[in-house]
Amino acid sequence: MLTRINNIIIDHDENWSIREVTLDGKNITDIICCQNSSFGRTITNSYSGISSGQIGITWDGSNVLSRQLPRIQIQDFNIRRPDNAKVILPDEFESIFHSIFPAVYELYRTNRACLAAYLSSFLFEKLSTHWLNYMKNGQHILAIPFWTKILSIVHKWEKDTGKHIHKGTPYAFIAYAYLVIGDIDTGFTYIYNAIEDDIELNKVCPGLNYPYDAPVHRTATLSSHPENVFIDLVKEIRLELEKYLNLYQKEFGRTLTMEEFDRRFLQNRSSNIEPIKYYFVFNFWAIFEYRRKVGHDLMKNDFAKLKNSNWLFALCLVIDKLLNNLRPDLNYISEEIIQYAKVKKWIPQHDLEKLISKNNLNISHGCPDQVLLDLLPMTLRIKKEIQCLLVAWNLRNFAGHNIRIQNVMANNFEDLLKTLLFDIFLIIEEDYGSDLEFG
Repeated sequence: MLTRINNIIIDHDENWSIREVTLDGKNITDIICCQNSSFGRTITNSYSGISSGQIGITWDGSNVLSRQLPRIQIQDFNIRRPDNAKVILPDEFESIFHSIFPAVYELYRTNRACLAAYLSSFLFEKLSTHWLNYMKNGQHILAIPFWTKILSIVHKWEKDTGKHIHKGTPYAFIAYAYLVIGDIDTGFTYIYNAIEDDIELNKVCPGLNYPYDAPVHRTATLSSHPENVFIDLVKEIRLELEKYLNLYQKEFGRTLTMEEFDRRFLQNRSSNIEPIKYYFVFNFWAIFEYRRKVGHDLMKNDFAKLKNSNWLFALCLVIDKLLNNLRPDLNYISEEIIQYAKVKKWIPQHDLEKLISKNNLNISHGCPDQVLLDLLPMTLRIKKEIQCLLVAWNLRNFAGHNIRIQNVMANNFEDLLKTLLFDIFLIIEEDYGSDLEFG
């Protein structure tokens, strides 16, 4: 099918997936990706087009193509702020932008929102050839200002016209660059911006089923779906998470599998679960990346103890919220855990309170260096599940109100991390289903 908007012709199928776009009779792919110029550089890359119902890009090293790229200039490079380098795009690029963007608006205006989104993403996908060139040459830091330059052009056009361009694709590429270099905070900020943009897109193009079928949403929920745009990184994180899940199965005699954890939690679409799973994935990914780069021996200084405490506190918040979803009438993790154990008939409330007092466990107010060293051996004469939850109770209360050095945060970090993950697995297995909704 062919759709003409001013001087642009869009070749697409009935599902709006675009095969090619021409501008004044010239193929946009050739303008952006190829140039017969001595200034060009040859790279090896492969990428797939936008598949039906999906807006994104993947590459796997197959079907290798050799292309001459138009020259992009990098100016004002500062080693202290390399991601602020000034990018000068070829004149042809900006000419394309100022033709494509009005065409996108016209498609939105005439109720062809899906084609509008595919058109903007088609443009960004073709530009990704240059981004991939930087990545393949180990210039990851330059891949960032390349996209921020393009986004600055988009934002200016939006500001000047009051119109909107779908920006999920460039947000995703910037996110990938940041995640690869280990800046998880900034990477996930761009991921969530992409998700927000996808949510807005779905309002006018519901057939996409966004954000759930969007590649970046699959990243934010650690989906193993092959169209997850960051599947190579996600596989590493999932493998690490599954190691802890296997330990949980062995130590508790439980049967929760990774597929069930996906169904009950990571891919659960309940509105009450969505922010919790985002927060969980972000923090687990950050812990994984930090340990990968720093290593255990360098996580023992006093600053590391505070940083470790912050991460453990984040996981405690996940546990707290998972429990609070079950009992929204309760306000404190102490109440939630006591009532949880009571409802499960693991131990009566009076007996649990008596046991805590008898063993001088100041769970609510005690320092982890004292309380957790008594708890971690898991030698109390109560179910191990309860003892693990008591660890979360103490950490949640202490880390939420103190900036104090605790040696246990470094010396026993692995045990604490494992225990908190066990708590999450336990609550998910006991009380969360794929279609669970809360009142």
